[in-house]
Amino acid sequence: MLNKTLLIVSDKFHNFASRKDVITRSEFYSLLQSKNVIFPKNDKIRLIPGQGFSENDVEYILKLALSTKNASHFDFSMWQRHPKRASSQLTHKHSQENILISEPERLSRDEFSMDILIDECCEMMRDHQTGLHVQGILLLEASRQGYLAIIEKFFSFKDIDKKYFIFNKMNVNYNRFAFPLPATLKATIREMDFSNNKKQQATMDMEIIQCGNCSASFSLDMTIMTNKRISIMETKLANKSLDEHINHLMKTEYVMETNHA
Repeated sequence: MLNKTLLIVSDKFHNFASRKDVITRSEFYSLLQSKNVIFPKNDKIRLIPGQGFSENDVEYILKLALSTKNASHFDFSMWQRHPKRASSQLTHKHSQENILISEPERLSRDEFSMDILIDECCEMMRDHQTGLHVQGILLLEASRQGYLAIIEKFFSFKDIDKKYFIFNKMNVNYNRFAFPLPATLKATIREMDFSNNKKQQATMDMEIIQCGNCSASFSLDMTIMTNKRISIMETKLANKSLDEHINHLMKTEYVMETNHA
């Protein structure tokens, strides 16, 4: 007989699905069609969404809830309330599978919250998944996206030029493994200076909360400038760096030739 709750994770997190109360997406699809499973007589099995799913995956699971043989034995309510992934405009990501957060919600003047939503087809999981836990670089990228989304959604700019975000400083602390379970990103604005229209600055403290514990914390300090201004600056620095490299190369070759003379 099945447990009263089942956590469903995507197939790439199959190593995590070793307990009886955790199954992969493919295993769940088979379960919906199976004729050889004993279901609880009175209670429906509550289905908990884990990590690894795209928007299409969620839609397909809800479609199966209406059409498959054993669907009546399951409670899909948590899937029906599945958070909406943030937009490309907020996160500066072109491909939806690379967006790792839901749209941020404002809790107070300086506090914000969003859900972690990992798609197993994202760029950071495309190669492979190691072990049972979520890779730390995914949590860092989710925090970076959260920073961008908060600024883009809640802080309007006086000009209409597109903005470019530049890292000044980043502090990273990993406290404990995060797993393919539901998780929340909490963000707090620590410092903000938007007095200069051409150049703004903000520092945010970010925490990945899972099972009531802080899995990782990040402090992100960025400068925000217009694309036009940063493009001019970037071009100047690129030209300077190329000149410095060529000069260094010529000096190195001169020293080598002199030593061999």
